[in-house]
Amino acid sequence: MDFQINIHTDFESHVEQFLLELLERGYSQNTVKGYRSYLNRMKKYILSLQEPVYTEKTAHTFMENAVPDLPVSTSSRKHILTSIRRFNDYLSGSPYIFRIGNCETSSKS
Repeated sequence: MDFQINIHTDFESHVEQFLLELLERGYSQNTVKGYRSYLNRMKKYILSLQEPVYTEKTAHTFMENAVPDLPVSTSSRKHILTSIRRFNDYLSGSPYIFRIGNCETSSKS
């Protein structure tokens, strides 16, 4: 994964494009709302760093250091990690599986 996104200038537009793609693929509004919330949690964390840039490394640091301490359920932690991995796949153009009901389709962004 080779991406480096300035949190102040470019992060929101990437998130919006990613979430729009999820909606276009049939994800529910509630699921997309959850993804937005989880990515915003990560954004707040990255804004607290000395260099507020979203990279694979900062995402990994958030997942390893911050997510385990969040006051949320185990299920929510799993959803947070999934949303970040899927967002990273989207940013890097890697293929990933969209799960909708019992149907799975592979996609390349």
